[in-house]
Amino acid sequence: WYLELPRSGGVARAELGLDLPSGFAPLLASRWAHVPPDGPCSAIGPWTLDPASAAWLEAQGARARAGTLRTLPSSAARYLAALPSETP
Repeated sequence: WYLELPRSGGVARAELGLDLPSGFAPLLASRWAHVPPDGPCSAIGPWTLDPASAAWLEAQGARARAGTLRTLPSSAARYLAALPSETP
């Protein structure tokens, strides 16, 4: 289902339950999530980073340019690798 959400800047969550004659009986509820903006941010310019974050970002960029940046496998890849093999 498509639900009507605030246009932007709001928060929303999903609730699943039963629609009983006595009223709605909730069973599950999601966490609150921010509704994404309608479009790109109107602010233009560089992001301000604290010195530690800027140093980390520069180090990651240097590692990527040198080809030494490696990412960890996804959780799905780790799950599939942990499954027992079907070959005898």
